[in-house]
Amino acid sequence: MSARDPKSNDPVSWLADDHEHMRRVVATLRDAINAVLRGERAAGDIADEVSAFLEVAEEEIFEHFDREEQALFPFLRTVMSDMEASIARLERGHDTMCGVITRISRIAGSENALTENFETLVALFARFDANFVSHSEAEWSIIRRIAEQLNADERRRLGELLSEI
Repeated sequence: MSARDPKSNDPVSWLADDHEHMRRVVATLRDAINAVLRGERAAGDIADEVSAFLEVAEEEIFEHFDREEQALFPFLRTVMSDMEASIARLERGHDTMCGVITRISRIAGSENALTENFETLVALFARFDANFVSHSEAEWSIIRRIAEQLNADERRRLGELLSEI
């Protein structure tokens, strides 16, 4: 994921940093696709942005989801049991985004993918982007809530759990 401040032991900061890094990569591809749609760039010229997105998506986003599903969500279910419905929605969002990333990866891996399959790429990325934005907003509200409500011992325990993944 994004580089963590080695001086920070705050798991809330780690989660926030992960989100900021992902947001930047998604925004870069969104801007590139929009430039193609406006006729300012050719579809074949955004290969670097697509590759950067897929690299982050296939490694960092999946890793982020793993940390949440294996450490954060079980922890929150224990200390904030009233969050069950919110956590279940976030897990469904993870599944949706993972499926879309897989489909984008398959399309991008084919020859002449960006020129021959640009419309499909646009549709898939739009689906990912909409889910990502909504999902990020929901996760930000959880991050803010845990920042406000977790005591020092709970933060320490959460940090230990997240660092194990």
